Amino acid sequence: APQWQQQKIVRPSGEVIAANVISLGPVKWYLLKNHQQGGLLDDNLRITLIFDELKTASLAKLFKTNQAQITFDPTLERALQLENQSESVYEHIERGGIWAIPIILFALFALLIALSKAWQLWRLPESMPLLAERIDVIAKLRVVTDKLARLAQLQEQLKGAEKKLVQITLATPTQVQRDDMLLAYLVEHRQKLNARLGAIAITAAVSPLLGLLGTVSGMIETFQMMTIFGAGDPSVVSGGISKALITTELGLVVAIPALILHALLSRKIKNHNTQLDTTAIRL
Repeated sequence: APQWQQQKIVRPSGEVIAANVISLGPVKWYLLKNHQQGGLLDDNLRITLIFDELKTASLAKLFKTNQAQITFDPTLERALQLENQSESVYEHIERGGIWAIPIILFALFALLIALSKAWQLWRLPESMPLLAERIDVIAKLRVVTDKLARLAQLQEQLKGAEKKLVQITLATPTQVQRDDMLLAYLVEHRQKLNARLGAIAITAAVSPLLGLLGTVSGMIETFQMMTIFGAGDPSVVSGGISKALITTELGLVVAIPALILHALLSRKIKNHNTQLDTTAIRL
């Protein structure tokens, strides 16, 4: 014999309305007077779940006939609380507080630089295979005019920095001046490729520190809350610690890819510069 009671319940919007309420142990259901909506309540008579039409019809049948199969939550709202705690990426970052902003800015900054450097390296012309060996073959020729002719033919096949090195060699007659110009061009070319690459390394180093700073700030705030409200409520402590650790998580998420990108780009540039240095020495 279900006993229905007229009680005031609270909608998710905060509105207080009258409804028919029935309790079975710790579980409470509600049914509006027009029988158009039903669902589950918590201990404070707040609506935690609104039923669909089929479940609401079963609840209305129980109200009319005292017999029906109705839906309840065997986890006693724990499943609903777990579902409500799920959050989007934006909400997760927003919980990090003000220190999440510089971390995200550093991430965007490093990403733009990495994309620009990757585009710059992708546009570099492919190096001629066995170029140093070809130069050695030319160097073994005894007649100087033959060497210059072979170098001129080789120059037509080259592109980019390698072609520029051969041009400097052919255009400079004296050895000292030629070596100085080759060295100057190599330094200039290396500087051009390495420009702004250090910003990615700075991002990889600074992001975890900013995350740690945000964590320390969050822990200070948590201890202040514990001082005011005490440590009797575990949700106050655990919630503050969880929020404080978000910035450390963001810092590591930014730093690890930045470190990998810096290593890959640096390796690519180093291999390119090593090949140019070898070519210049042979010339």
